[in-house]
Amino acid sequence: MTRRPMIAALAAMCCLLAGCPPSPPPRTAYEGPTLPLSQLVDRINRNNHRIATLWARVGSFTVKLLDEKGQPRLVSGDGNLQYAKPRGLRLIGKGVFSDLFDIGSNDERYWMTVPVDPVSTMWFGTYAGLDQVDPSRIPIMPDLLLQVLAIDDINPNLLAMPSPVLRFNPDADAYMLVWIAKVPGRLLATREVWYDRRTLLPVLVLLFDDNGRVQLRAYLSEHEPVKVASGDESDPPRIATRYALYFPKSKTKLSMKLRDMTTLYTPRRGMSFPNARSFAFPDLAEVAVKKKVNLDDGAR
Repeated sequence: MTRRPMIAALAAMCCLLAGCPPSPPPRTAYEGPTLPLSQLVDRINRNNHRIATLWARVGSFTVKLLDEKGQPRLVSGDGNLQYAKPRGLRLIGKGVFSDLFDIGSNDERYWMTVPVDPVSTMWFGTYAGLDQVDPSRIPIMPDLLLQVLAIDDINPNLLAMPSPVLRFNPDADAYMLVWIAKVPGRLLATREVWYDRRTLLPVLVLLFDDNGRVQLRAYLSEHEPVKVASGDESDPPRIATRYALYFPKSKTKLSMKLRDMTTLYTPRRGMSFPNARSFAFPDLAEVAVKKKVNLDDGAR
């Protein structure tokens, strides 16, 4: 026996004697039947149609972002999430003594506020000017965050732009839907969502810029039922409860864990959430931060 095989054999024997766990068997690619695109979209929409609104507790979150000096800042806590199709979003992160961030969106505007030092900044803009905004100027783009939940309704007209194109990944055992949009002179991939073949629930979301570069990568897992306000609990819709997000352009990372998901949250003797006020743009004069950045100004 030559020296190299002998060393390998001795290493394997030592590992066996020490009780090392065996290597996991290689994953077998799925080669069975799959759904055509029209049936896949129909099945996904059966789940998503039932979640027109959403309220959830953020049981825990961690955000890593860069301040204006490029230094990483890490904050963590809990909070709540509110959502209403198509553009209603409110994600509030709370610390022990105060709110740590507020991310919001409605039909016309979006914003993100980090009131704590040393960041102490509010970023905001309008959807009318969104195409001209440099996403590296804001830690988390609310319009991108909207798409991470992956509970929007897919247009059953499969030729309407942006239109989904289906691929199947046998190694990941997942359907891969890539949305294509028409821009001057070419077609453009805007979004890619992977759906687990067995559950048809989303496990990966990728959002692309005009050059095909990833603007947001999100891993979704631990899907659980959503309580439906109508009271029908026989076959509740499901969403992911654990999210791990990365925004390459701003270097921001966000991870969060949801719980107590419901389509309508009604505290005892209180109003229901979400409601029209949930997504109201803040009064700029009342936002207590050191810096306010209008992203519609100084566009790229």
